Amino acid sequence: LDEQMALLVQRVSGSFRGKTFFPDAAGVGYSYSSWRFLPDMDPREGMLRLVAGLGTKAVDRQIYDYPRMISLDRPTVFVQNSIRDRHRLSQHSLDVLDLSQNAFRSIDLKEAIPLLSPPVRKALLSPDTEAEESLREMGDNRRVWFITCQGLLQGFFPEMCRKILRALQEAYGTPVDIEYTVNIGQNGIFSMNLLQCRPLLPTTDEGAVRIPENVAFRLFPVGERDADAQGNRRQIVFGLLQHDIGLVDLAHDQIPHRAVDIGHNYNKLI
Repeated sequence: LDEQMALLVQRVSGSFRGKTFFPDAAGVGYSYSSWRFLPDMDPREGMLRLVAGLGTKAVDRQIYDYPRMISLDRPTVFVQNSIRDRHRLSQHSLDVLDLSQNAFRSIDLKEAIPLLSPPVRKALLSPDTEAEESLREMGDNRRVWFITCQGLLQGFFPEMCRKILRALQEAYGTPVDIEYTVNIGQNGIFSMNLLQCRPLLPTTDEGAVRIPENVAFRLFPVGERDADAQGNRRQIVFGLLQHDIGLVDLAHDQIPHRAVDIGHNYNKLI
């Protein structure tokens, strides 16, 4: 069997910062959003997943780090309402290339902040004013920062991404997803590198699904659907014939193995 495979080697986009190398921000973008993480968002306007540092935290699912989810029709709107939740469900560490160890690793935000220039801090960081107030009441005047990328989103960056995604979708004739990096100069002006673009097969919202009356389903009340900052909350509801299979409403990484067995059994039944 003669199998051929192409290998593409790309230069990592970023800047040297001490003994580390990484871009200021990076992420993935979609010209059509299959995740409706805001109730009134327009999925046709596209969405971004944006992180500080290397884009691996935007591409790979993380346990403790959450990318900034951006609907391009309302780019500055947060998924969470309170500052406490925005901080808790934010990115707490950055992925970088450690040149001293010739290795990829994650560094805590406290370790990363001294490596960031003032324009980058302004673009990526926001103060946790509630935490700072609590500290001041105890005589501690330290600043508390967390990653929101809000400064970057208040400028031209979201509109540029929307135009890029729209142009690529028109060229491909289908929705697309991209990967990109952002580097911010000392003057506060950013440059964006487009790393890759691929066709995307979106899941469109076609309205409610009707269950046929002649099928003996037994349905469970599930309440309102919900999603966390990564859009990975799932409600799995099955009631089939005489088999009451149950309800799971957990974040994806908390779903027990039993739920996987349920899915296999369901496939066998139909």
